Amino acid sequence: MSKILLLTHRVPLPPNRGDKIRSYHLLRHLTREHAVSVACPVDDARDLEHLTAMRGFCEHVLTTRIDGAAARLGWPLALLRGQAISTAHFHRPALQRQVDELLDRERFDALLCYSAPLAAYVFRSRHRESLLRDVTLLADLIDVDSVKWADYAKASKPPKSWIYRRESSRLADLETEIVKRFDKIWLTTADEVALLRERHPGIDRIQVLANGVDLDFYDPALAPPPPAARPAGPAIVFTGVMDYAPNVDAVRWFADAILPAVRRRVPGAHFVIVGSKPTASVQALAALPGVTVTGFVDDVRADLSAAAVCVAPLRIARGVQNKVLEAMAMARPVVCTTAAATGIAVTPGRDLRVADEPAAFADAVCALLEDPAAAVGLGEAGRRFVERHHRWRDNLAVLDEALAEAPRPQAAGAAVSVPA
Repeated sequence: MSKILLLTHRVPLPPNRGDKIRSYHLLRHLTREHAVSVACPVDDARDLEHLTAMRGFCEHVLTTRIDGAAARLGWPLALLRGQAISTAHFHRPALQRQVDELLDRERFDALLCYSAPLAAYVFRSRHRESLLRDVTLLADLIDVDSVKWADYAKASKPPKSWIYRRESSRLADLETEIVKRFDKIWLTTADEVALLRERHPGIDRIQVLANGVDLDFYDPALAPPPPAARPAGPAIVFTGVMDYAPNVDAVRWFADAILPAVRRRVPGAHFVIVGSKPTASVQALAALPGVTVTGFVDDVRADLSAAAVCVAPLRIARGVQNKVLEAMAMARPVVCTTAAATGIAVTPGRDLRVADEPAAFADAVCALLEDPAAAVGLGEAGRRFVERHHRWRDNLAVLDEALAEAPRPQAAGAAVSVPA
């Protein structure tokens, strides 16, 4: 049993978006056997209501608010100071003080940073050359963020491309410092591990910690009733946070370049974009024939269970796409791009269907809409795949191994369980 300080970039509860799903399951897993304290900035006021619940199963919960407008004003300052914008956004001096004060009072066996920007709380700590020298430092980078920003730069025009390229460079520097200092580093896929190891050859501390899916929650037998407000006809469903640039690009591309061809073959088909914070450009898609933009929904399983086909037409993607795993877990047939399937060891055609060009993507969707038996078979194959390969308990075993290897300078307090 260990005492662990977990640093996350958002409140892990509720697990209602991709970046929070993984941190939630890390927290849930760790608190089963260890005493865990959590430090996290809060950039969404709706998450404040979940802090009380967290205090019920965590030793300490340290937080500070990120004001969105103030944070955006700080981005130009980060550029002038040569800092990564991501680090400037999530690193709050008030939270740094709380972390350092907690380190004054408590001795931890391990400190786990969830995502690269959170490592700033280690590098900027007044204890970085003293107390933290005796703490096992773990980093879940999730993806190689510097490569993601380089991808954004390639897909953008100036001045955005200049800013994105600079962000990529600054994050690459941060990743190098993490590799030098941290005892174990995880990424979601073997491809991501290979990218980081290519930059840092001979480093065997960089390993895979694959994403999972909550198979008890995403169970077709427990799906809520289909939403009454959706149009009649077969639904083609996309899920995701809709102010995230790759998701915005994906739904706009599908609505503009793919959906018209689908509706020519299957006139009643409609595209349902499910997710919170739709940008103005996403909301504008609702004016197109056959497009529904839902905004936030209480339970995404209702729309997933009603889907004739789930799509993930992502042209920019890193790591494992939770939206793909969740749709497969709900036994829905999935059509996605190669980018969205990367990191999931599926067999295209057996577990899901993959297409990258608009005509081929439309053909794959129509084939499933026109052959319900094939759609059912593909959905059932997808469910079997995630049952075999994406159980959180199995994938988080590497975390247990790292903690078992960590030194034990002191006895840890009792652990409690996170409610499901």
